[in-house]
This record gives sequence, structure tokens and C-alpha cells, in this order.
Amino acid sequence: MALAYYMDVHLAAAVTDALRRLGFDVITSQEDGTRRATDSALLSRATELSRILVTDSVFDFNSPTFSYSPSSITGNAGFPISPNSPIQSGEFTRFSIQPSLPSGLFFNTNTGGIYGTPEIASSANYKITGSDSQENISATNQISITIQPPLIVYTPSAIQGTVGTSLSIVPTINGLISSYTISPQ
Repeated sequence: MALAYYMDVHLAAAVTDALRRLGFDVITSQEDGTRRATDSALLSRATELSRILVTDSVFDFNSPTFSYSPSSITGNAGFPISPNSPIQSGEFTRFSIQPSLPSGLFFNTNTGGIYGTPEIASSANYKITGSDSQENISATNQISITIQPPLIVYTPSAIQGTVGTSLSIVPTINGLISSYTISPQ
């Protein structure tokens, strides 16, 4: 049985022509109508046709991945978080996130970056999906985001005073606070 070849679009036409002149059974992805397919799709098609795929690209054979470092984000309401973008192995051009981020945080659907200033305390795990422009490749990842409520700090922490004399203490507030109470009163 003679070997039959299936040529990837990325190979020079001279290679295909030379193999044909030598008598090899060769078809190209262009001739088969799969010119824009990934190498993984071409491998499936070549296998279906009982042919050997000839390509100069191995990137599509590796499962594309992305990850976030750190894989969890923590912060305080009212303060910007450190921007976090994924580290990629693959050609992701589109990202989505579920569920929606809390108010004040933003998600870049082109880069997968998370940034902003959270407005409220919240804690959740998020599923992020990345894909290429033709949605031929896809990968998912998880990231957790915990936003603590604003922090009120009194300095000094021990306050002394005299009965009948007023005290004036101004707290340092980290975050957005619309109201607060002091207990005991």
C-alpha cells in the first residue's frame, strides 16, 4: 500500500509539487476546502481520509491553556486591585467570565484582564473561558475574588480620656463607607 499525504496550508507549494513529481499521492488542505482549519482539525481530516498529515506547525497540537497568577484576587472595597491578566500558551483572542464581576471591577474580553476598584464587599469563584477568533480552540480556568469591606483604623488603638471632657478621634478609613456606628455607645 502506497503512502498518501495530506499537506497543511503552511507548507510551500514547491514541497507538494516535488512530491507529486516523485509519484506520491498528495492532496492539500486548500484542495480539500480546509484551508482555515487548525492543525488538530487537519489531523482529524487526514485520519478520516487515511492520509499522513504533513505540517510545519505543532502549536495547534498542544492544548492551549491560560492561567492567572495569582489565582486568587483579594482587596478592599474602595481600593484598586492589582490588575491580573492571564499567562497564555495558545492564541486566545476572546475571553468571557461567569458570573459577572462585582460593581467597580472590569473584565477585558480581548485580553482576559481583570482590573478596577471594587465598590462592595463580595466573595465568589469565577469561570473564565478563552477562545480564538474562529472558536476552534477553547480553554477554561477558575479564579476566586474576595473583596473585604472597608477598614476603619483608630490610632492609637488605646484611647484614654477624662470623664466629662470631649475627645476628638479621626479614624483612617480604607475604602468607601457611607455610614457606621460605634458600639457600645
